[in-house]
Amino acid sequence: MIGRIVACLSLCALAACVSGREERIVCDRVLTFGEEPSPSIPDRIRRVDFLPLEFSEAAAFRCADKLLFRNGLIYVGDFGSRKIVAYDMAGRVSFVIHRHGRGPGEYLEMKSFTADDRNVYVVDNASRRVLLYDCRTGVFRESKPLPVVAWDIEALHNGDFILAFSPLTGGTLSESQPNYRLFVTDSDFAVKRRLFAFDPGYSEPLGRPTYFSVSGDSLVFSSFWFDGFTVFDRRDAVGFRHVAIDFARGIPGKYRQDRDAVLDGPYRYPVAVPVLCGDYVAVDVRCGEYLDTYLFDPAADAFIGNSETGAYLFPPVAVFEGRFVALLPGSSYADLVEEGFPRAPDAVERNLNEDGNLLLFYGM
Repeated sequence: MIGRIVACLSLCALAACVSGREERIVCDRVLTFGEEPSPSIPDRIRRVDFLPLEFSEAAAFRCADKLLFRNGLIYVGDFGSRKIVAYDMAGRVSFVIHRHGRGPGEYLEMKSFTADDRNVYVVDNASRRVLLYDCRTGVFRESKPLPVVAWDIEALHNGDFILAFSPLTGGTLSESQPNYRLFVTDSDFAVKRRLFAFDPGYSEPLGRPTYFSVSGDSLVFSSFWFDGFTVFDRRDAVGFRHVAIDFARGIPGKYRQDRDAVLDGPYRYPVAVPVLCGDYVAVDVRCGEYLDTYLFDPAADAFIGNSETGAYLFPPVAVFEGRFVALLPGSSYADLVEEGFPRAPDAVERNLNEDGNLLLFYGM
């Protein structure tokens, strides 16, 4: 499983440029991304299952910034719309949290969210609060102080939480906070541990909608800090392992904080948190204007890419029961089938709304 990817491996050192000096990150493994990965992802896909998500005006969302499977529900967060839509496992809308404002149970912004077996937790940096809603009904319960500005949040199995932050180029905070990327808190959001310090002048050229992904008991953290990811045990986040991705045309250290050089240069870099499923690692890689999803296959010890036709792997947004999960606009389905994508069963097609969305479950 996930642990086999990163455990019992020889150590190596990755150099990351931080404010003009070299910070040594001890890595448990380096995954090599070749110059041109072979297009063979469809060969690894056994089947694709489909789940249409019910459409309604109240539940409509523009972008699935974060998707979680918890409590027999599917939670989709659209941070730009400040909305969370919860579906049951048949794709029917269960409830919607959409409460922008200054009153009780309302938030000024929705930067991220998570859920455990009691609550949905919404991060509102503007008011420095975490708002708690019943995880099965969406009813507001209470709010708690947020100790730091956070870009993402995840719940740990022991009742603690982990918050992620990375300073962004051109951005400033209204209040200073400790220069750490991760903060582990207790259930009341009091900070217990700080992880991965950065220099006061450090900043990252690009942000991300999320900085965590979850697969079973594994919690994955990634930012522009280095090309790779960090795997925690979700039971308590005490131990962790760094895994680097070595790109043949990676960003030179001197350009890692230069937004224009990163966006316009001929360099490859991950733009989202990798998603781990079984022994596979899915990562979205950008080079200039081009973006695609690649899969690290440990059996081949190599990254592989998508083909032009067939069971194209769309960017995974979650993992459920050992399958990658991607979200597709319903309006794209017909064109994909014409290009050779597997067809959904008739019952799915009858329930597919072009204004709605479709979840794809990839059995590898």
